[in-house]
Amino acid sequence: PCQMNGSEAQTLTLKVRKDNSEEFEPLALSNFDIEKVSGEGMILPADGTFRVDGQEAVFKATLKSDPSIFVEFKAVSSGVALQAISVSVPQVWYIDSWNGLADYYVGIQKGDNPDNNYKINYTPSNASDKEVVWEPLTEDIATHMEAFDNGIVPKKAGIAKFKVSSKSNPEISTEVSVEFRYKYPLTAANVEKEEYTVEEGNKLEFNIKATPEHATEQRFHWSYSKEGIVEVKDSVSQDALNVNTPKTTQHVINALKTGKVTVTGMPFDETGSCKPVSFDVVVTKDGEVPQGDALVMAKEDIAHGVQYLQGKSLEKYEDEWNIFSILRSGATIEQSKLDKYYESVVKQLKKSGKTMRVTDLARVALALEAMGKNPTDVDGFNVLEAIYNHKDMMTDSSNCPIFGLLALDGRNYEIPKDAKWSRKDLIDQILKFQKASGGFGLSLDNDTAGIDMTGMALQALAPYYDNSAYPEVKPAVDKALKYFKENIKTNAGFIEFGSENSCTTAQVLTAVSALNIDPAAKDSGFVQNGNNMISNLHTYKKDAGFAWQATMQGQEMATQQVTYALVAYQRMAEGQTRLYDFTDVPEENPSVDPEDEKAAKAVEDQINAIGKVTIESKKAIEEARAAYEKLSENQKKLVGNMETLTEAEAELKRLEAEANTGYVIISVERFTIGQ
Repeated sequence: PCQMNGSEAQTLTLKVRKDNSEEFEPLALSNFDIEKVSGEGMILPADGTFRVDGQEAVFKATLKSDPSIFVEFKAVSSGVALQAISVSVPQVWYIDSWNGLADYYVGIQKGDNPDNNYKINYTPSNASDKEVVWEPLTEDIATHMEAFDNGIVPKKAGIAKFKVSSKSNPEISTEVSVEFRYKYPLTAANVEKEEYTVEEGNKLEFNIKATPEHATEQRFHWSYSKEGIVEVKDSVSQDALNVNTPKTTQHVINALKTGKVTVTGMPFDETGSCKPVSFDVVVTKDGEVPQGDALVMAKEDIAHGVQYLQGKSLEKYEDEWNIFSILRSGATIEQSKLDKYYESVVKQLKKSGKTMRVTDLARVALALEAMGKNPTDVDGFNVLEAIYNHKDMMTDSSNCPIFGLLALDGRNYEIPKDAKWSRKDLIDQILKFQKASGGFGLSLDNDTAGIDMTGMALQALAPYYDNSAYPEVKPAVDKALKYFKENIKTNAGFIEFGSENSCTTAQVLTAVSALNIDPAAKDSGFVQNGNNMISNLHTYKKDAGFAWQATMQGQEMATQQVTYALVAYQRMAEGQTRLYDFTDVPEENPSVDPEDEKAAKAVEDQINAIGKVTIESKKAIEEARAAYEKLSENQKKLVGNMETLTEAEAELKRLEAEANTGYVIISVERFTIGQ
């Protein structure tokens, strides 16, 4: 046999003796079929290299032209013990290529190129047993795969560490580390849309713009504000037969059940300072978002708007809409800020209260009513009186009667009979601005109608929609609602000033909510392709506040209107008072009309005059009750001895019942036995 030491290799040389020749001559290996017959080892027919992995092996070479001519030989290896191992590997290796067949990155394969391969070094080099085991110490970063000689396969950037040990003698081992970096780090990512609508059970592929466009790693770790509504998955694709072709990353939303959820993606690649991406998904069923889900969305966005507005000015005249929007949402404002605002308003009214426009007065009144303040007595100035007696109500825009009426209706305040403007006057004035299209305009001079003005007009007219005392209101409102439905867009938004914007949609939402119409209900006429006004306004949501247009940044006016519109919807959905109905707000100093006080005092005197209740008190009790019932609601609240009247009525009822029982007195004599 051929004697060998450990795993050393030898080279086979084959010679043949031809007919009529006595000497053997070398013949190229390509003329032979060369194979291993038995034992453990291997032979390479191309160059004749062979080695023995076990104790011995038998190899055979057969002449291709005459299979009867062959030679066998045995190789025997003496064992050489392994003493140590080491692994050489590139210090830094850049991740980029993708294995399209197996869905993982192409890693560092075994080889002799020190820049691209790893190599295991054995001491001695001809040790018999060279089989090793790779143990990943940082499995989240990389692993080792023997299959198909994949080698060290990275999972993400970072320093990967391994323990490499002899399989037969684990005490012989070494540790190796390699730093993996992305060849093209991801520095920024932007989702194509801020909100996606998907029908339940469907899937939707969406785009994320990566910077750079060819960034190595474009996958994300996805999390959800609510579980079970959607699942987002990423996948990488590449030509399985050519790792040099560009790879692409697909992002897919799987809609599991109806609802609204905020999806956040944390980049796999944390090395390029790429910020997380975030977007919302609305999952519909039969093209509709259930009201409960729309209400949840509205509440979340109200909180977002309030947070933005609470960081704005709240302490001076002209901050009214910030204060109004926050307080009507149920949120609070520091009392010190409200006190400063009130002081600023007092100063403004003293300076120019008598010359202020109706809209400015109304705005102040609405803010004060939201605070629980009395607008009829702002340090002696009656804001409401300045409204219902204003000389320019008719010569100004439609905003004046609209917001003037909203302010006066805040607590259904009494308007004196001699006022310049009664409620009916204001309603009639508003109706004059309705155009042939059904919409309302800003002025009387032309036939131009606007969605914004129509929304505001309906907000003021809403309390009178089903009021038989104002029969002209209902047909006008119905015509305006038709105008809305004719102009609504497929995303449930509206256009004003040539552009779709949040403020216009907010005014419509406030209007239909005031009319107790659920805009998220499929049969309302305001749901379009699964979208409603709540989900539409959600698309204007920015990191801070809401934008006027989706491509803009958040701003104060848009945030005010979107926030209070969503509050109007929430109040409607939860059965609360309308946005501009402040009867749910405790009054600090309720207004008292002297005439109301006088009327209430007269009834109090009648009640006190009843005195001790007897059967003969019936007329006085009934007259007191009748006098009380004739009072207005404000006057009734001022009657302080109603308990006396109700007790008198109860006592009279008892006395009358006793008088009608018809008792008979029977005299009984007692007798003693024997008498």
